[in-house]
Amino acid sequence: MLIRNFRTCSLVCLTLLAVSSAAFSQGLQSDRSFWGNHYSPDGGNRATFPDWLPLTEGENIETDFQWFAPGEYGEYGEAKPPNTGLYFGYDWLRWATSNPERGTVPYNPLPGSEYFQAPPEWNPNGFADGGGHRIELGWMTEENTGWNFIATLFRTNGGHELRLRELDYDPEDEEHDITEDDFDEDFDQIVAPQTVNSATYHNLELNKTWRIIHRDGVSVEPFAGLRYMQLQDNHQSTAVDTDCDISSQTVRQMFTHFNNQAITGQVGMKWTMVRGRWKVRTGLGCFIGHNFQRFNRSSITDLRIHEEGSALECSALEEVSSFTSRDSDSMSGEEFLWGSDGRIELTYTIFRDFSMRIGGQLVHMPGGIGRGPYELDTNNDGAPEYYNEEDLLMGGFSFGFEMNR
Repeated sequence: MLIRNFRTCSLVCLTLLAVSSAAFSQGLQSDRSFWGNHYSPDGGNRATFPDWLPLTEGENIETDFQWFAPGEYGEYGEAKPPNTGLYFGYDWLRWATSNPERGTVPYNPLPGSEYFQAPPEWNPNGFADGGGHRIELGWMTEENTGWNFIATLFRTNGGHELRLRELDYDPEDEEHDITEDDFDEDFDQIVAPQTVNSATYHNLELNKTWRIIHRDGVSVEPFAGLRYMQLQDNHQSTAVDTDCDISSQTVRQMFTHFNNQAITGQVGMKWTMVRGRWKVRTGLGCFIGHNFQRFNRSSITDLRIHEEGSALECSALEEVSSFTSRDSDSMSGEEFLWGSDGRIELTYTIFRDFSMRIGGQLVHMPGGIGRGPYELDTNNDGAPEYYNEEDLLMGGFSFGFEMNR
């Protein structure tokens, strides 16, 4: 009886095992989309499974957003292939720009008077310091083509606000009127503001880029595109009447504003070399185009009428009345413009897609820029000379970061 029950149970178990194996094999053959290629080749009752099953193929994910993951390098620190996709960079600029060629505006003194003109606070042959920002945005495809956008904003330090200064008398001051030798910060009788000049520079670039990859971590990127530049220059000059033996005293001030807006085409090339965490990139671009200029000028004359007196007793004179007059005009012009823009960067990779960089840049325009006073009769011959074709040199160093570049 026990043997019969054992045979019956064994037969039932074998039947269930055969049915289960057949069903499992049929499921493998009918649902290949789930298991992929991991099924029995002969359609039998066995199946093999891989050590791991990926959730999706790698090419379906453009980025994993792990910008701060550890850097990826070869066994001996060799360079990895250049990045593709979206990239971004920012730099803080510390630049300087050349000053206008004209230092001050010469004034023709009124009959019977002499003028002292405050010297410029800058050297016409020197440079003015300033700061700004540089933003770079673009992308590169796996076919090694892409687009690149650059925005540069820069302005000089000081002189951003043009000041109107009136005559300032000190009744306790018994010194004579202001002269060139007396122009210092301690002299407080008649204050003439120094000649000042300020400039702002805006630059927008859109370039089509191509990447030519060489071995040993070296790549070359030619580019071609458009460039928009705006340079605004503000200039102020002041002259003060130094005679007190006449019945009036005068302050004459000149305010000028030059607006240069240029549209150019440009071509250039960038060269990059990668060694482990370090990257060196240099670039040079040349641009050529047209500069549209707008010039505005205003003159303010502050006339103080007082009693006649000694030239050494100006501060004791009693003012009778005052009169202020204003005059303004504007002009426009066009000039041919060309120049070059060179930059070098040294980058250190901190994370996989994040790097810090320092750089230097130099922009030069040999001519076609309007700055300072526009129309001046410097030779006193009745024929004014125009100063809207000056050159411009600016540049300096930068510090910033880049992502996925």
